[in-house]
Amino acid sequence: MLFNSNLFIFIFLPIIFILYHTLNYYRQINLAKVFMIFASFVFYAYFKYSLVFILIAYILINYIFYHLLMRYKSKLLLSLGIGLNLAILGYFKYKYFVIDNINNIFNLDIINPTILLPLGISFITFQQIAFLSDCYKYQRDIKTLVGGGILGFINFSLFVSFFPQLIAGPIVHYKDMMPQFKNPNNFILRYKNIALGLLFFTIGLFKKVALADYLAPSVDSAYAFVESGGVLNLIESWVLTHAYTFELYFDFSGYSDMAIGLALFFNIKLLYNFNSPYKSLSISEFWQRWHMTLGKFLKDYIYIPLGGSRVGKSRQYINLFIVFLISGIWHGAGWGFIIWGSLHGIAICIHKVYMSVFANVTWFKNRLNSKFYKVIMWIITFEFINITWVFFRATSINDALSVIKSMFLIHGQIVLSPNMQRLFQDNPLFAFGKWGEHFTIGQSAMLNAVLLMIAFVLLFRSSHLNIYKKFIFKDRYFILIGIMLIWCILKLNITAYTKFIYFNF
Repeated sequence: MLFNSNLFIFIFLPIIFILYHTLNYYRQINLAKVFMIFASFVFYAYFKYSLVFILIAYILINYIFYHLLMRYKSKLLLSLGIGLNLAILGYFKYKYFVIDNINNIFNLDIINPTILLPLGISFITFQQIAFLSDCYKYQRDIKTLVGGGILGFINFSLFVSFFPQLIAGPIVHYKDMMPQFKNPNNFILRYKNIALGLLFFTIGLFKKVALADYLAPSVDSAYAFVESGGVLNLIESWVLTHAYTFELYFDFSGYSDMAIGLALFFNIKLLYNFNSPYKSLSISEFWQRWHMTLGKFLKDYIYIPLGGSRVGKSRQYINLFIVFLISGIWHGAGWGFIIWGSLHGIAICIHKVYMSVFANVTWFKNRLNSKFYKVIMWIITFEFINITWVFFRATSINDALSVIKSMFLIHGQIVLSPNMQRLFQDNPLFAFGKWGEHFTIGQSAMLNAVLLMIAFVLLFRSSHLNIYKKFIFKDRYFILIGIMLIWCILKLNITAYTKFIYFNF
């Protein structure tokens, strides 16, 4: 079931909201939790009912390991639990990729049937790995929070299945989320949370429907054109890459905003996942602002256990590269994701070296806060991110390289006005090769949309945290929210519902 659908907005959500709060009002707290688990299973089953059995299996397996770790604080048990979770993820997500590459390398013909990828399996797996690790490190605290017997199983099942963050995060820790379900202050209707929930949900829905879905058809058409062997020209390639850069951001941050809003309807505060990442002045800053719960997971459970920055500069750079390589592999089973993760890992290392070399240079430190330096660093960072997203989106390495070649005129196709073409076509200084004459995929409207979104991202100053802290009840806010929500709903009834991009991961 999609957040951006009439079924969810007008039927599923109102029913869950009313019944859950009614049960809490009459102090049927545990029954309210059971009802939320059932509702989350229904939500998940709507995509394909058989997927619920995989979700239940995840819950049972990890609950068994929870009990074992509560009884025996054993690194072997922890390793087995983590290994089993990774094996399940590997089977569903990477089996086809691995066997396909073995067939290609060794010229074999191993039968490799396609397996349906369970939605959200990567997020669920990482969340369970974090939970088991916390069970080992904070044994007593986790036991107090989860409990035992039927009630413990209910609490844990709710933690895994809570529908707002089930499929695409944010990645949450048990100790951050589940105490909120036990807080008596959350058993009542809290109107500020409802208002804030509506605000976040509407902002997220607007990002998805008005921005991401506006860009998606042109992005899909352009990449389909490349997949069929077509070659983009200079303008088309740059418009395409920037369009996807913003489509991905507005799609995923839109989902995260909607998830935060939906959780607030039930008095649950989820962690924020984005903090204006495209304003970043370095690749390190970008990863402090983009998909923040994934970044925190990678830091806490991979980077620090590898030794972090405590093992010398050379080893630190290796650790950083490993973390981002794993991030690429986690995102998808394909060489494009591996290259994408590797490029970010290399860029992080280069930035660390760059900062350490010039850290004590007075001339350099005096210019760190200059506007010119910040603009240059923003352009470099943003365009590096923009280019690397090509490997993230393209269906093959050849397609990604084709787009990048077009961006840097290696294909030799550029679009100019007829007068400019006549001026330059006989001049050897501008003899790039074949002059492209089509600007069909990157229409001027698309170019205008991309430019407006750059301005929107740079000028919008309020972070989620500021909105939450400074929110006050004012009529003009609710009028604006109402207009946005009505417009989005009308848009939903004109165009087909589209799946969120990160459902694929």
